[in-house]
Amino acid sequence: MLSFLKIKMKFFHSEKNRKALIAAAAAAVFFGLIYLYLFSPDVQLLKKQGERKVVEFSSIHIKGWDNGKQSFEISTEKASSDRDQTNTWVENIHDGKIFNENGRVILKDLRCSRAVIMSWKSIIEAYGSQEAPVRALVDISAASTREAKKTSRPEFSLLEADNLIYNTSTKKTVANKGRIISKRFSATASTIEVDSQNNKAVLFPFPVIKTSSHTITAATIENFFREEVIKGYGSSSLKIKKKKGQAEDISGDNLYFSTRNYSGSMEGNVKFRQKGKFAMADKMAYDDKKDTAILSGNVKTMIEKGSSALKGSTLKKIRNAETKKMLEDGIFLSCSSMKISTKNGDAFAEGDVRMLQKKNRAKAEMAHYNEAKETVTMTGNVRIEKEGQWLKTQKVIASLGKEEFEAIGGVETQIKVKKKRK
Repeated sequence: MLSFLKIKMKFFHSEKNRKALIAAAAAAVFFGLIYLYLFSPDVQLLKKQGERKVVEFSSIHIKGWDNGKQSFEISTEKASSDRDQTNTWVENIHDGKIFNENGRVILKDLRCSRAVIMSWKSIIEAYGSQEAPVRALVDISAASTREAKKTSRPEFSLLEADNLIYNTSTKKTVANKGRIISKRFSATASTIEVDSQNNKAVLFPFPVIKTSSHTITAATIENFFREEVIKGYGSSSLKIKKKKGQAEDISGDNLYFSTRNYSGSMEGNVKFRQKGKFAMADKMAYDDKKDTAILSGNVKTMIEKGSSALKGSTLKKIRNAETKKMLEDGIFLSCSSMKISTKNGDAFAEGDVRMLQKKNRAKAEMAHYNEAKETVTMTGNVRIEKEGQWLKTQKVIASLGKEEFEAIGGVETQIKVKKKRK
């Protein structure tokens, strides 16, 4: 054993042998590093961080699957992927499709400048530019009641956005700075979140929805595709304009609107503005086919002479009871409910109707305002105030144009108050 050790020591101290040993060790380290670089997972992770793209393709077709069902399909000019395919980058997508859980195409003709497919998060992110936003056609009828009909045809709407994020597992889409254009309405918002499984889209903040005659805004809007309903929450507004010179502006806390028949309702601090009229109420119901808006609950209405446009300060004046100056050229009405025509401007008031014109006061069960004649006619248990007493009469007619207040029939045969001539 001792002689063996001496031989080993002699070999080590030999200059020639020592160089051979060093060379062998260096080779072992070199090939060991190559092995780690090629096969070690830890080193591979470091390698991917340094250079993520390791595979690149051109002019390819990509299909995605989720739980054994096809989820998406993309045609692109260029694609690249890391080694384990957790991320795939694509450029210049010229066609893309997304399928729902039943295999129906809910999005097609997807076009964008670039996208990334993150298989480990089941997410597709598509990006556009200001000159060329992300564009696609979305089938909104796939989430409507018509989907149950076998004869239903897809109804695609145009979707544009700065960027689009789609989760293939939850079927949720987020569009930033998005716009949807359909046959019945268009919608724009900073953020549009579409939940295909719950048939709902949430638009915020302060999105704008437009039809041919209506403009809807609110702090947040929910669009329920299946019911074809829009719900607005906070600072809701409905503007109606069907013909030149005739427009209505209705605001309130919350809004309900049907994209099927363009009718709806509003609740909470309702304010109705029409040329020559301003009204406040608790609730409002709008019927687009009948061209009517029905205000109910503590209705207070100001009608000005000459159908002049009312200013927003009118509300403040009414609340502060500063009506003297305002009523010099107008009529103030309060009632339980009022139906206003959005076509010709006529109004019908019912339930504890009270009228004030200058110093003249009257109350009745009903009142009709004729826009063309600028007159208010009160009927049904009519009473007028004279010298502190309420006197019964058959009818009261108040004229804005002529500045007259006339009571007909009843206790007093005729009481007529005219503007004094100077």
